[in-house]
Amino acid sequence: MKTIIVATGLSLAALGAVPASAAPAWMNYNRELTHACYDAAALRQSPDGIKDCNSAIIFETTTGGEERTANLVNRGILLLLANKNADAGRDFDEALSIDPRQPEALLGKAIEQWQTGNSGTAARLASESLQYNPRRPAVAYLIRGLANEQQGQLRAAYQDLQTAQRLEPGWQEPALQLQRYHVVSR
Repeated sequence: MKTIIVATGLSLAALGAVPASAAPAWMNYNRELTHACYDAAALRQSPDGIKDCNSAIIFETTTGGEERTANLVNRGILLLLANKNADAGRDFDEALSIDPRQPEALLGKAIEQWQTGNSGTAARLASESLQYNPRRPAVAYLIRGLANEQQGQLRAAYQDLQTAQRLEPGWQEPALQLQRYHVVSR
């Protein structure tokens, strides 16, 4: 039998870069401000990008639909980068009110919930995101793994972190998180 032991005393707050990995939302539109919002999320340019997304949401989007959802998700990602979790959560909630199956909105909301200590909700949202094929499923597995860890579900956490690493072997964050685990046979 194997037992999974995770190192204690390490701060998970060091994952401030995780939200950016969810960027950008799924579509890029031809409109100039929407394009700027998308690019800002892709390049993780938070302060100016938030302004671009604000403008895109006000001036270039319809009352609903994919374009508005994409702009809300991209602004939410930028707000997470700016440590404005409550504002990001509102953007993800609005995007999900338009499309409850939008995987990037679900994943963004999962990240926001994990960052605010709501690990149960974060794990559920990350799982739901995976059902709808997010652009980077490794991010969903990472967040679900970290959320499972916060809940004391170390086996599930370890498996999710391993899956994240397997899906994106070039992404260092899952490997860094796995270094905190020590698996022993009993």
